[in-house]
Amino acid sequence: MSKRPYREGDEPVPGYQLDEFLGRGGFGEVWKARGPGGVNLAVKIIRGLDRKKGGKELEALKLLKDIRHPNIVPLTGFWLKTADGLLVNKESSANNSLADDGTASLSGDFASGVLTSEHPALAVAEPAIEDAEELIIAMGLAEQSLQDLLEQSHRQGEAGIDFAELLTYMEDASRAIDLLNTKHNIQHCDIKPQNILVQSGAVQVADFGLATSIGDAREQSMVSATIAYAAPEVLFGQGPGPATDQYSLAVTYYELRTGALPFDCGRISDVIDAKQHGKIDLARLAADERAVIAKATGPAVDRYPSAGEMVQALQQCSSDQTSALETTAYDVDDFSSTSPTDAPSTGLATGRRRLAIGLLVGAGAAVLFTAMAFLAQSIHTSAKQTAEAGRHTAEAAKHTAAAGQQTAEAADHTAEAAKQTATAGQQTASAAKHTAEAAKQTAAAGRLTAEAAKHSAEAGQQTAEAAKHTAVAGQRTAEAAKQTAAAGQHTAEAARQTAEAAKQSAAATGRIAIATDRTAENTKRIADEARQTTDNTRTIAETTERISVSLEAIRRDLAKATRHDGIIDTPSIPSDFYHNARQYELRGDYPNARRAYVRFFGFDLEVLDPHQRYQRMLMIQQGRAATHREYAGMEQTAESLVVPFMTVLSKPDEVRLKSLSSFVESHPTFAPAVWELSREYSKARLGVQSLADKGQEKQLLDSFMQLSDGGHLLRYFLDQTVPIGMISDAKTRLAALRQFDPEVLNNPIRLNGLMSNSGWTINLALAEASQEIEFRRQGETDYESTGHMNYVDSRTGNNMPKPFFQLPLREPAGAFEVKYKDIRGNWQGPFKVPFDPQSERVRWGKSILEQLTNNWITFREFRGESLAYFSHLLSYRYAIQEVRYSIGSENLDQVFPLPPIDPSNPSSTPSDAQLYLTLPESTTFITVQITYEDGTKSKVVRFDRPTASR
Repeated sequence: MSKRPYREGDEPVPGYQLDEFLGRGGFGEVWKARGPGGVNLAVKIIRGLDRKKGGKELEALKLLKDIRHPNIVPLTGFWLKTADGLLVNKESSANNSLADDGTASLSGDFASGVLTSEHPALAVAEPAIEDAEELIIAMGLAEQSLQDLLEQSHRQGEAGIDFAELLTYMEDASRAIDLLNTKHNIQHCDIKPQNILVQSGAVQVADFGLATSIGDAREQSMVSATIAYAAPEVLFGQGPGPATDQYSLAVTYYELRTGALPFDCGRISDVIDAKQHGKIDLARLAADERAVIAKATGPAVDRYPSAGEMVQALQQCSSDQTSALETTAYDVDDFSSTSPTDAPSTGLATGRRRLAIGLLVGAGAAVLFTAMAFLAQSIHTSAKQTAEAGRHTAEAAKHTAAAGQQTAEAADHTAEAAKQTATAGQQTASAAKHTAEAAKQTAAAGRLTAEAAKHSAEAGQQTAEAAKHTAVAGQRTAEAAKQTAAAGQHTAEAARQTAEAAKQSAAATGRIAIATDRTAENTKRIADEARQTTDNTRTIAETTERISVSLEAIRRDLAKATRHDGIIDTPSIPSDFYHNARQYELRGDYPNARRAYVRFFGFDLEVLDPHQRYQRMLMIQQGRAATHREYAGMEQTAESLVVPFMTVLSKPDEVRLKSLSSFVESHPTFAPAVWELSREYSKARLGVQSLADKGQEKQLLDSFMQLSDGGHLLRYFLDQTVPIGMISDAKTRLAALRQFDPEVLNNPIRLNGLMSNSGWTINLALAEASQEIEFRRQGETDYESTGHMNYVDSRTGNNMPKPFFQLPLREPAGAFEVKYKDIRGNWQGPFKVPFDPQSERVRWGKSILEQLTNNWITFREFRGESLAYFSHLLSYRYAIQEVRYSIGSENLDQVFPLPPIDPSNPSSTPSDAQLYLTLPESTTFITVQITYEDGTKSKVVRFDRPTASR
């Protein structure tokens, strides 16, 4: 297998050039590519072929290689390659890439043999299938997925995708599913929003890595199948059936329609439990949609005959579904690409806190339900009294009819009374409807929650209010009857109307009495369940109280558990679950390992190393993106700092540094985060460090060591060898950084001036490699680049910038601002660099004189005289304060005269200047010492007169 990852421009197979990296998942990576003729397409590359990775893809390709449909992502071709880059099959057509006799079967290892070729020249010396370690698949390229469209809706403040638009997508997807299910006897087994792609407004189903024949006994693990969308028969070992993909499509529809999944995603175990017991919450859908999705997610035998018929049923639903979706308020800021609705989350809450809340809610609900039962009985009694009042009203009406006298005033009173009675009947009927609905909701709840209690309380309040209206109406009716009897004058018509109103009131009162009786029965049953829940909660709470919160106690328990070679059958304390998680992980049983880890995390302990193990396992199993989504879900309910910290570490490289820096800024004493941030600037992580990187790394490591000494490290780990390793690493890196002086960060640039007759050359000495250098005189606006040399700096891979620039000879004293682009591509500076021409002249002249001491004096013979020339010293006299010498001794008792300096040409020597000394014939040597302009003195230099000159 090639160790080098692919890059843009590579051709994994001839004629297919990679243009843009699109993403990476648990089973491979996907690229945008250009195929033969410049056609844009997608290329999926899977390395390390085995049954858990490319093997499943390869088996799926065998099932799908001959299928063509406008709603299935087109398969252009696929190839097998060896670790050396050799193609096992050299044919590009997906229709004939695998032999029909199954020579590429993945039962056990790859079968021995060579893929056949129609061309004899290609059939010679081809590698065997068992040598293949890379699978490359070319397929159609879509614009986006339905998951992308859902996230786009979220950003626009919508709960989900528009009803009519979503139905067109579902119709296209159902065509593809039904073609696979019915005509080819294939179940996709991984239908979800991410695998349904949109191209030019039409849908194409993609990613057939889990596709299998219906009835195939091959196991579908919960790690491979996406748990949130998988049908129960897949998760619990029965194998896929004819309606398996219909279930996944129904869950997909619900999420795309409402923006949420139809079950509690707080824990993976909750999701699995909901699927196992059919606890699917479809409350966000309107009634007619809810009925369709309930059927499609019900038992396999009760689902629709096909996915298409499910979609047809949805198309019969009303398009006005706003009332069901308006129960939740959505805001653009509530959604992101890493929303917990993207996948089942494993958010956890503190164990003891959750149990305490359960106790309080259970006890409070029991009291509430008892009060409601009493209230319902009172309502029932009131209703009976109302009915009795109605009967009295009828009797009064009969007496009124016998009287045979009616006045206009009494008739008006009677008519008003009848109107009030009719209104009361309507109110009573409305109240009865509300009561029946409340009873239905109460019965459906089935368990005690605060929300159920709230609904029941509201229903009881509505019933009480209705009874109050009824009582008032009855009172008014009785008062009207009293007035009518006193007056003694009613018409027969008024009597008939009053009797009819009383009859209707009595009937309505009877219905409300029946409804309240049923409500009382339901309330009593729920109260009994609440008491049972309270008892169970109390038992769990008592068990929880036995758990020690001391990490030291957990370490001791864990040490005991470690001596247990196998799985602990009845785990009850944190160390038991953590022990089982590690045992399952070592055995490769990742589904059970994940469940044990989740149970351990339920205690919300502030320990880091179990999360580090779990996150590494998730990264291997499902990739970074899915791991980040899972930890983002955990973060919603966790109270310790460990889970938010691990969420940051699961982010992609391009955003992790910024997020980690923000985390450390918010939690400066969380030592593990400080150590992790220091690694982001280390040589091991970066390869080559800039000065800024070294400064950041040293500062963070110093802070980490202080936190460690202050007790802010060891307490976050069960396994103490982990933080000890972090401390050792920090010490090693600090030792390597001791040679780095942080002060150089304040002034990484030195300026040296080289003067010549034509002007100044300003040399810039930088403390690190750079890619660009710019300067300006202080006070100026624009920077000027120094330019580049015509050779490459191996440290940066770019042409080296010129480390110098030119100035005129009369440049006045001042300062320059210099900035540079470091090896990381970040601009550093500007740094203020002073420039003093006089000081630079002295420094430069002194440097030359100190290096070329043999040139100070030159002996010559002219017309019989011995001469000692001081010309070299005169050329650099701008750096000299005084020249002392002696002839034939070391007393330095004489001073050589220096002419004045011409500012426009400091190196020039006037024509009338004294250039030499005339020496006595007996002179054998001269000694010279220079006092420089900066006040320092040179060593005493002896110059011996050449023998030939004597």
